[in-house]
Amino acid sequence: MMNPTLFPCGPCATTKDRFPFRRAISSAHFTGAIAEGIKLLKFQGKKRLAKPLAALLTKTIQSELDPNEYNAIVPVPLYPVRLRERGFNQSLLLAEEIKALFPNAVLDLSLKRIRPTRTQSLITDRKERTRNVRGAFAVLGEACQLKNAGVLLIDDVITSYGTVSECTRALRRAGVGFVDVLSVAMGTPV
Repeated sequence: MMNPTLFPCGPCATTKDRFPFRRAISSAHFTGAIAEGIKLLKFQGKKRLAKPLAALLTKTIQSELDPNEYNAIVPVPLYPVRLRERGFNQSLLLAEEIKALFPNAVLDLSLKRIRPTRTQSLITDRKERTRNVRGAFAVLGEACQLKNAGVLLIDDVITSYGTVSECTRALRRAGVGFVDVLSVAMGTPV
C-alpha cells in the first residue's frame, strides 16, 4: 500500500493516463550526494556504490511496496555495445541487491535494448528524448514467465519518463499484468 503522504510528480498529477506503467516511485531527488553517487556508479565505474544506493531502494520498498505482489524484477537494459563499454549494467546491479526482498519474484532479463540510442542525459528536449528511445526495447527469448506477471522495473534515475515508458510498452506487449517502476532518484522532468 502506498503511503498517503506521497504526492504524484507534476506530469503524473496533471495528465491522466499519460504513462503505460501503473506507478513510478523514487527513493530520492536527483540532487546532491544522490546525483553524485549515481553518476559515479554509472559513468566512473564505482560499482561499490550500488550497495548504498540499493539501501535507499530497500527503505522505499519496505515503506511503499508489497513485495508479494511482484512476480518479476526487471532491470532497464543497456544496448550490448554500451554494456561492453561500461562493463556492467547499473540497473541490474541495483536489481540484484534488492531481489531478496521479493519472495515470489524472479530476476528476469528477457527485456532487451534492441537498438542503440543516444545517451538520454545528453538530450535536453523532451520530445527528442521520447523519439530517441521509441521502439528501442523488446522482450526476447522465453518470456512465458512474464505472462500476466506483476513486474517491478528497476532504473537508476528517471527524468523524462521516456525510457521507463518504452520499457513498459515492451513488457505490456509481452503480456505482463502490470508494471510498477522503482528508481533510486527522480530528476527534474525535461
